Amino acid sequence: MPCLAVVAAALIAPLPAWPAGGEEPPHPPPRVDAGQTASSQPSRDASAFARANDRILLMINRGEFEVAERRASQMLARAETAFGADDPAIIPGLNTLAMIYQQTGRLADAERTLNRALGLARRPDAGAETLADVLNRMANVLSDDGRLDQAEKATREAIEIGERIEESSTLAISLNNLGHILTALRRFDEADAVYRRAEGLTVANTALAAAMPANLAVQMMGQGRFAEAEQLLLRSVASWEKMAEPVVIAWATALLNLGRLHYETGRPDAASATFGRMLDALQQNVPDNHPLRAYALQNLSQISFDRRDFAEAERLAREALTIAGQSLPATKFEVADWYEALAQATLLQGEWNDAVAAARQAAAILSADINSGKSDKNDWEVLTIVEIVASEAMVTADPAGLIADAVAARRSAFLNLQRHAATDTGAVAVAAAARAAVGGTDLSNLVREKDHALARLREVDAAFVRAAGATSDPDARRVALGDLRSRLEALQSRLSAIDARLLTNFPQYLELAGGPPVPADRVIGMLADDEVLVLPVIMQNSLVTFAYGKDGGVYSWGRNPDEAAELPRIAATLLCQASRRLNPSCARTTETTSSQVSDAARGVVAFGRTQDTDEFDLGAAYRAYSLLFPGDLPEMMAGKKLIIAPSPELLGFPWHLLVTQPPPEGWDAPGKERAEAYREAAWLFQSHPSITVVPGVAALDAARRSRKEAGRTQPRYLGVADPVIGATAAERDAAPLDCASPETVALTRGKPVAVGARAGAEAGTLADVDALRRQPRLADSRCEVEATSKSLSGLSDLLLGGEATEARIKAISATGGLKAYDILHFATHGLVGGELGQAEPGLLLTPPAAASEDDDGVLTAQEIAALDIGADWVILSACNTAAGSRSDAEALAGLARSFFYAGARSLLVSSWPVYSQAATRFTTTMFALLSDQPSLTRGEAVTLTMRKMLAQSYSPETAHPAYWAPFLLVGDAGR
Repeated sequence: MPCLAVVAAALIAPLPAWPAGGEEPPHPPPRVDAGQTASSQPSRDASAFARANDRILLMINRGEFEVAERRASQMLARAETAFGADDPAIIPGLNTLAMIYQQTGRLADAERTLNRALGLARRPDAGAETLADVLNRMANVLSDDGRLDQAEKATREAIEIGERIEESSTLAISLNNLGHILTALRRFDEADAVYRRAEGLTVANTALAAAMPANLAVQMMGQGRFAEAEQLLLRSVASWEKMAEPVVIAWATALLNLGRLHYETGRPDAASATFGRMLDALQQNVPDNHPLRAYALQNLSQISFDRRDFAEAERLAREALTIAGQSLPATKFEVADWYEALAQATLLQGEWNDAVAAARQAAAILSADINSGKSDKNDWEVLTIVEIVASEAMVTADPAGLIADAVAARRSAFLNLQRHAATDTGAVAVAAAARAAVGGTDLSNLVREKDHALARLREVDAAFVRAAGATSDPDARRVALGDLRSRLEALQSRLSAIDARLLTNFPQYLELAGGPPVPADRVIGMLADDEVLVLPVIMQNSLVTFAYGKDGGVYSWGRNPDEAAELPRIAATLLCQASRRLNPSCARTTETTSSQVSDAARGVVAFGRTQDTDEFDLGAAYRAYSLLFPGDLPEMMAGKKLIIAPSPELLGFPWHLLVTQPPPEGWDAPGKERAEAYREAAWLFQSHPSITVVPGVAALDAARRSRKEAGRTQPRYLGVADPVIGATAAERDAAPLDCASPETVALTRGKPVAVGARAGAEAGTLADVDALRRQPRLADSRCEVEATSKSLSGLSDLLLGGEATEARIKAISATGGLKAYDILHFATHGLVGGELGQAEPGLLLTPPAAASEDDDGVLTAQEIAALDIGADWVILSACNTAAGSRSDAEALAGLARSFFYAGARSLLVSSWPVYSQAATRFTTTMFALLSDQPSLTRGEAVTLTMRKMLAQSYSPETAHPAYWAPFLLVGDAGR
């Protein structure tokens, strides 16, 4: 069953109006055509048109679109005769007609009409307020059409005009529209500031004042701030209900979102009551076939479905679709979504043919939308489900006659699931492989120029949003907004020119970089006999997993929305427990401790015990395994090398820490030692030769196609470690550690030492070198890279101590030297975005005496992406190197993404802050295994290392996953 059908926060435009009081804009006398007498010419009294327009707006508000369109067309024709077809005086008539087109789903007609209005509004005699009005309407239509970038461009111009003419209602509408667009882009914090400024500009007891809280509420719902959102929605609904002539569509939409909020917070009875209020409001004010009635009915169908009353769910879905057939365009996404709901309801009642028919209706609508080039993740999600529904219904209805169609539907679902599960990191990896495949300095320079322009565009756009939401110094704000909009337009023109050059000169690169989904046949062909590819994807209300091996594939479809919601919560819990809550997001009150295995953590976070329990929950790990791999999947996967291509929500999941069997009863009894339970647990990595994560099936395909030919028998290695840092001058100046005698270090659990750190730094801000210099020294990291170097028979270079600098690495890259290394190994502190005042993640190196653009002591993600490397493997033996660029970002979107962009084919990353001694032991053991057994793949070496460290764990500290399990192999697991 799909998610609740909902109309999100609406963009707002004022109702179209002619100038009041009979005033007429200056214009020449209308021409009288042959055969037309002056007496037959329509009146040029603007007030008469205003009254006619008001009557049409009432019809629109009541949902009487057919009559309203006829009257609006007639009124516009009379206005064109009275004022002239090229006179700005007809703009209100064009706006009204465009509104009707938009509300009946004819977005192309609405855009065409508004383009005509926009041409007239740009005339000097039209007035700036009129231009801003038309721009807001155009933004509304473009947003409905999914073209948010173009909608934002129109809104920016409207905001600048509103600031310049100091017209508060125009500016409030424009700011509201920008907030809506930012919410759709999930830029919630920015949207919040913009919405609040817009609300401060509205006049009390107006339609705009009633609508604004509801729109702010939708933004808050996207952040999970349901309590605040509920109060805003209740306020909006109360405002509408007090009005003599409420805007019914906005009133009903507020009720719709309030019902959705009740549902999402586990209150289905309250949701049903709210949708009932919505239907009552519509019944009193609009025709029975108004499309908002269909939205309410479909939401009620969802609730019936959840209650397993499939017959009632079917009845309500059919009623919603009947209304949609009369009042919504057949191509609208919601209609496809509702057909999918009908398909599921009929499937679960055994109505196989009805299920196939409904699924095909949905697929036809979605395919048309996709073919128009306007698809998004919602399209791919619903299309995946309807194809699975169709497949299951076909097999049951006619096993012999429809088996071929069922298989085709299932394989199409696999393609669409890849599109829905696409990750940013996967796109970067595919593009990097395409760049390497096509080759050439010109292409590389052009792609990097485009990426730099995109980064600047994002920065300037963010600056525009900040300025738009600012409430102080209006004169400075007006100047800043005008300057920033000009810079944005220049950057957009530059990007268009770069795209044109890429299309002309490098079409093969564009084709390869697009990362199209990989068909099942090709997946089967690229896998070895001992490999299985698994694609687990969390959707809004279900969990879908496909798995393919050399002999074919299987899939599972978990329809339980509670289980789909449970899995991310389990993942977060397991990550916190596995890290002994060293992750900042898991921070709790801690105490200082000291032990032989305690040592400085690579995340500038040290090893200690929390006052609360932080033991790893084997039962939860088994629960996650059973949710992810139900049915026939374990049998198919048994004993094989696992390649996991998860959806973004699962990209940072600790896959190797899943448990394939329930733990023995009493394993977690109070006071019982856990070390033995951890050693004997049925960990997933114990039953598979290797477990590798890839950021998408297309990324795996690209990596396999770009594998290097066999060359050197020994890889060339560069190790970077032991930067000159330390809490005291004595620690910084101390002699290198004697690697044969690791010292005991007393440690403190916590966030990075924040001496001198500057909070809230923006991208591009130089690091505070004094704060960096006072971070704990990682003396044993030198031992790690030296031991690794020895195991690789001498084809190695090391940058240690004072040589481990950002400037040195950049200089080697600039001369092409980094491309000579097959393995790059960084053993140092890793910073997550937000730590030590850094806006983006990075690797801490030896700080210079004074910070500069070339070297401030932190090799940031942006600077890593600018490097030119060709390594098969990058070892990031540091803290949280699998993390995103921000706390809310996709996993692997930080350092990992940047190294893929720079040309790496695989990465060893950490899922939490690592213990320095454990990191040293892990990497040296892993490379010793590779040296002793040259036939091992990277994936096998990582798995064997974990097994060895766990088997040799003789204390509760070393048996805990925090010690031996932080590392994850991402990318190509080959040799």
